[in-house]
Order: sequence, then C-alpha cells, then structure tokens
Amino acid sequence: SPVLYNCEPQHKMIAREKWDCEASPVAFMKAGNRTTANHDHRDAGTFQLFYKGMLSVDAGGGYQFYGTDAHASQLSTLAHNGVLIRYPDAADANSGTYGGQRGMGESLTKEQWLSRSCYDTGIPEGVSYAEKDGVCDYAYVASDISPAYNKETELDYLSRRMLAVFTHDAKMPLIYATFDSIVAKGEDGKKVILLHTRPGTKIEGNPVIARNENANLVASYVSPSELELNFYGDAEYTEENKDTWCGVEVSPKLGNLRDDVLALMYAKDLDCEYAPTIKEIKTDDILGAEIDSYALLFVRSLPECPAALSIDTESATTYMISGLSEGKWSATVGDKSISFEVSKTERFARIELPAGKLVLKK
Repeated sequence: SPVLYNCEPQHKMIAREKWDCEASPVAFMKAGNRTTANHDHRDAGTFQLFYKGMLSVDAGGGYQFYGTDAHASQLSTLAHNGVLIRYPDAADANSGTYGGQRGMGESLTKEQWLSRSCYDTGIPEGVSYAEKDGVCDYAYVASDISPAYNKETELDYLSRRMLAVFTHDAKMPLIYATFDSIVAKGEDGKKVILLHTRPGTKIEGNPVIARNENANLVASYVSPSELELNFYGDAEYTEENKDTWCGVEVSPKLGNLRDDVLALMYAKDLDCEYAPTIKEIKTDDILGAEIDSYALLFVRSLPECPAALSIDTESATTYMISGLSEGKWSATVGDKSISFEVSKTERFARIELPAGKLVLKK
C-alpha cells in the first residue's frame, strides 16, 4: 500500500502517490495523539513534503549536538512545519523553543505513561484516505493539538487539519493544504505558521516559492488576507548551500483571539510554467479554496457542524470536505444530487459533482 497510518499513539500518516515511480510525491503528516518523550520531537501537527527530493522537511540535526542548545532547538516545534504561539513576556522568549510545544520528562514505566495526561499531544479529529490498486488519491489527518501546548497560558484551542491530494497530473502532481483554527489566550499572542524550505526561496508578495534541485513548492496563504511573511536564510540557491535549511514565518495580524489560517501549496517540476488560479471560498461556516478542478473545503466549527452548508464554485468538479459531522448527507449542484455517509472516525468526504452552487444537507 502507498499509505501507512499509525493510529495510536501518534495519529500520523505517510502517503505517496504510488510505489512504481521514484518521482512520486510523498506527504508525511503527524497530527498528534500521545508522545513517548525520549526521542520524540515536539512536533504534533507538523508535516514534511517530498517531490523529486526534499521540498519542505524539518530542520534536522545529528547527535553531535546532543545536550546542547542546538539539540534542544532541533527537538522543538521551531524546527518543524508547525505552529507557534508567541507572547512578548514569555519565559522562553530568548530561546530556540520560543512559542512552541511543551517539553516533558520521561515516564519510568508503561503504567505511568498510560495514566498521565501530560503525554497527551492531540485529540484526533479525523482521518481518511483513498487508494486503489497501489495508487493513492488523497490522504487526510486532523487533530486538536492544543494539549501539546501550555493551555493555561498560551491558547484555548488549536486544530490543525492536513490534506494531501495526489492529482495524477504531471504538471501539478501534488496539492497540499493546512487549515489551522487557533484561539489564543490573549490578543497579544502572535500566531506563527512555519514552513521550512531550501535556499533560494522567494516571497513574491504571497505566494512563497520554494525549491529543491528538481522541483518547486508554491505555497499560497489564502486566508486571512492580512498576513506578515518573513523569510530567514540564504536568498540564493547554490551548490555550496543547497543542503542547508531556511524558513518562512507567516503570522496573522495581532489583535484577534481567534484566527483561521488556510495555506494551499502545490508541487511542480522546476521548469514547469503552469500556474493555476487559486480562488478563496469563504462563508461563515466554511473556509476553503478552488484550484484547478478541486475545491478543498474546511468546516470552521469543530466538533460541531451545521446541518446545512453551501458554497459557490467556478471550475471544481471534485469536492473534498473536512469537518463534516457523522451521519447521512446529501449534496446538490443544480439538478444533480448524490447521497453519502460520513463516519465518526473520518469526518471527511470526497464527492464528484459539477461546478456551481453546492448545497450540503444532513
């Protein structure tokens, strides 16, 4: 199978398009459930993307740094494609772990590990994938990862949903989306969405264009509209620095307790000129985007979900909907209608309908 899912204790998934092609895109997604401490990193709700090489992975590091500040930073959320919550008066404001997930000591016995809530790093909110005859179409995982942080001082809620779509189209073989619903403790909490890249990354307003030796990763931060994007690292890609890592920090403007942040990325060959139009889809209940023939839709409210939803699309014929509640649903566009069922475990649906006004009812 091109999909490997570990339900417990880590609620993580590795998915690749297929095995009979070395150039197949790969997505690693660790949504979070429980940590074993020890060698485990503070990386609930993080991902790594590969296509013809590493496009965006964690910053890594070897055991030569064990016991040093550098080693602590490599274990931290800062070294991964995760989310930080930074307050100006935080105790760790001058450290490499600033704003990241909390650390914890190791348990002495299995019984201690099972009984202590301090090892909780997430509450699973959904998992789904589709593969047939050794080919994967999509992979999806979601968790409320707020247990991984200090909930007394940093945040009330942080849900991260991650969706990898394998398009089977050479001009854009991978579409990848993250949806973050973040509720901070205070309005001065700076929410930071991390993306680790190679040298030569360009920020052309919005999107961010990252690269490896053979491919580009184009990342558009679709919502909210007011964002601060900062790049750190080498601006030029050379033979000497190609194995080093850089990064992008993306933050909504300060002043909101809650922000919903949608990032939409796609991979393509380095010499491919294809640039799909990305159209935001936004209602009170749904945040999403239309890209090529896909509409990626995220119901804003978890664990609750309205019994009726609607959105308008221009070109989508494949709808991928995250956050639906368990039960039987109908979907209608014009005079075409289908019925489908959503499981409690998945909370996700993929349906095929024409473009137009999509109406969902439970």
